[in-house]
Amino acid sequence: MRRCPERTVLQQYLDEALASSDGDSVEGHIEKCKACQKLLAALVETDTPTGLAPKPPATPTPEAVIERFAALAIRLAHAAADPDPGAKMASRRLGS
Repeated sequence: MRRCPERTVLQQYLDEALASSDGDSVEGHIEKCKACQKLLAALVETDTPTGLAPKPPATPTPEAVIERFAALAIRLAHAAADPDPGAKMASRRLGS
């Protein structure tokens, strides 16, 4: 990449919305370009850097909600089965 990417491309880079190869190209340019580094820092600091309204949060699908609850249930089950997980770690460190 020889020219600096447009502001919208830098915003897409921050949003991880670029194709992998494009993202790599932009990243390589940013590493070498002080002007783009400053602009990128400014984009990070502003709420709506491109002048657009922020995107509303995505509504999770029913499947995603079920997966999150299942993961939480598994963590709670593990915590209930081992009420003091720190004790095992401490005994390992002490060589018990």
